[in-house]
Amino acid sequence: MYQDNSKDLLNDLNNRNIIPVNNSGRFANLIIDTIVLMIIQQGIGQITGLITPAPSDFKDLNQVLIQTFLFSYSINFLYYFICESTSSATVGKLITGTRVIREDGFACSNRDIAIRNLCRLIPFNGLSFLFNTPSGWHDTLSKTRVIKKEDWDRNFNLK
Repeated sequence: MYQDNSKDLLNDLNNRNIIPVNNSGRFANLIIDTIVLMIIQQGIGQITGLITPAPSDFKDLNQVLIQTFLFSYSINFLYYFICESTSSATVGKLITGTRVIREDGFACSNRDIAIRNLCRLIPFNGLSFLFNTPSGWHDTLSKTRVIKKEDWDRNFNLK
């Protein structure tokens, strides 16, 4: 029978001085990743704009807006999924020296990362940091945490 030992493992992480990154660290990650995503989306948008014709009427414009919305969410999902599933970190996390782990202390699986990133689509997910610090809904629902890489390396001798 499966027994949830996540609280014991979280206590073990706390005993090893591996604590979640605070909100200012998370905000820095968000700003850096947003800039990277804007550059990626702008580049792809420019290329796409050269290939596809401009909308000719209002009906076409609505379709373009829907496509832009879906495109933006798809790029965001792929960016976070590829970065976090391959290196446990996005560009923002690499620059700030943080990484994503499961709340039980192990590395995230692709499934964990997919759930984490689908939860980012929840409206007002960003506001969840105001009430559930230092974890947002995408952390809580996917059972993941963002920690300092140096804490991880020091406690698990991964230098």
